[in-house]
Order: sequence, then structure tokens, then C-alpha cells
Amino acid sequence: MRCSELSVSLGEELAGSAPHAPRWQLVVHPGPWARDAVAEVGVVAEDGAKPLLVRSPIGSGRTFLVCTNGARDPCCALHGTPVLDALGARAVACTHLGGHRFAANVLVLPDNLLFGRLDAETAIRLAEELDAGRLPVEHLRGRCELEPEQQACEILLRRELGLRALADTAHRGGTTFATPLGVFDVHVSGERLPPRRVSCRDVKEESPIRWRLDTISAHS
Repeated sequence: MRCSELSVSLGEELAGSAPHAPRWQLVVHPGPWARDAVAEVGVVAEDGAKPLLVRSPIGSGRTFLVCTNGARDPCCALHGTPVLDALGARAVACTHLGGHRFAANVLVLPDNLLFGRLDAETAIRLAEELDAGRLPVEHLRGRCELEPEQQACEILLRRELGLRALADTAHRGGTTFATPLGVFDVHVSGERLPPRRVSCRDVKEESPIRWRLDTISAHS
């Protein structure tokens, strides 16, 4: 069973699974890309940035970076390539974004939003929603400038209050978010799940966290 299929069969949640990356360091490299492409190319990470190889320079507008690094994990190429083709000129292939089992993974810049389990159809719908100023949370793994717990807080808050606009949440520090309905403190709890394989390429296991919403309270 592919790691992406296993993740779905186990009911693994996407919320709060994005890597913490306040800033991305994009390095144009046409490939081919090896398993540890960034290291093998010899990229030195800038302070506070997560390096990422891209096939071509990105434009100034909203860009969709799609992980297609099959040498790192087959699921990334299997699911990422159709998404890359579907998004067309607005999409650029990139190396490992983290979480092969959530392929296809798509990083949206400059919003710094990471989405998972996309296919050609859902990727096109996602692009349309973002262009219209809406943020669908069905495939949202998290806002990468936030820590995983904070990512989960934002997503679960949006679900609970029905917040759909991109601008509906603003992080105020910790797990506090400003919304059109007020400023709220969000409290979640994390359940550590049993270990499972997280890649088709090796036998590495991880115990992911499933985040649950506990309370939402008005910020004092």
C-alpha cells in the first residue's frame, strides 16, 4: 500500500501537519532531483529560511509550487504531476515540501499556505477559490509561518465559525486570532497516534498528532 493510501485509510487529519517555515528560500535548479536534492545540490540555508528547489523562477502573483520529487517518494510524482499539469502556467514543480503521505502537496505563495491530498480537479477549484478571496479548509494542512498547534487552531476556528474569506483570520500571537466576529483564544488538544510508515521509499515510522478543538473563548 502506498503511503498516501495508508494515510487516508487510517483517517489521518491534514490540519496542523504543515512544516513550520516562516520563509522559503527558492533555488532554481532544473534537475534531475535526487532523493535529498537540496543537500546534494549544496544549497546553504539562509537564516530562518527553508530551502526549496524549483524548476523555474516564480512570477510576482499567486504561484502554486507542486512537489513532484519522485526520487524522495513515489507518491509525490504519482499525485503531483497531474496537479502540476492541471494548474498550468501558474504552477512550478518543486522538491520535497514535507509529508509525502499527503500528496499531492501544493504550497501557495505568497500566502504561505500548504495544501494536501489534491488532485487535478480539486487543485483547479482551490485556485478559483483563492483567486476569489476565499480560503477553503478541506485540503488545508496549515499556514506555514505558524507552528503546528497554531495551524490547527486557525483551521479548527475557521471550521467552527464558518469563516471562509482569506482575510477572516489574523494571528495575534500564541493561539489568539482576530476575526470579523471578534478576537478569540483557541484551545486545542493533540492526540499522539500510533506509529505508521510515512514514506513509500523507506521504513521510517512517525507518530502524527491529531488535533481536536477544545474551546473558543473571547480574548480579554
